[in-house]
Amino acid sequence: MDWMLVPFPRLEWALAAIDDLRREGCVAELMPWNPRDTTWSVRVGGSPDQIAVIRREVEPAPAQVCWEEFVNGLMAGHLD
Repeated sequence: MDWMLVPFPRLEWALAAIDDLRREGCVAELMPWNPRDTTWSVRVGGSPDQIAVIRREVEPAPAQVCWEEFVNGLMAGHLD
């Protein structure tokens, strides 16, 4: 079983996510509130495939890279 932590800004959202995740066959439990970053975290356990899908849904997409600009910058010495 794979595990990951998913932060939520509101307790209600975390509790709703736990219900949804459990309906999908995952293990989900509320972690203690973190006052440092003011979030609630849900510990999610599931198959590697389930965790991969969740990770893709909650992690931001990488920024688009314009390869032509990147290569031109390297050639001109503007990027390290």
